[in-house]
Amino acid sequence: MDDKLESQSPTKPSSTLYCRLKVRLLQQAYFTGYAKKQIPRSIRRLLARTEIHRAWLDGYNGCFTQDGIKYGPANPYSAEKHDSALMERFGAAEFELPC
Repeated sequence: MDDKLESQSPTKPSSTLYCRLKVRLLQQAYFTGYAKKQIPRSIRRLLARTEIHRAWLDGYNGCFTQDGIKYGPANPYSAEKHDSALMERFGAAEFELPC
């Protein structure tokens, strides 16, 4: 029983907490950019080339991933393309588009 207690890492709960906080911070930065909220230039320079800045910039540019496909300014989202992919994936009989 003592072996089990010793083998558990005392840093594991804090690392999961760290991961959750990091994800929440990056999501907040993404949605701030998606809302087109500007960050002052001085703060942007401090955050340059960090994950926070990249998350904000992705949101600001409208970049997102859906079903493993990355969409953004260079690859705009096409509802027709996505709907035809769904029809191929699930079969036309099971998936019908409203007129």
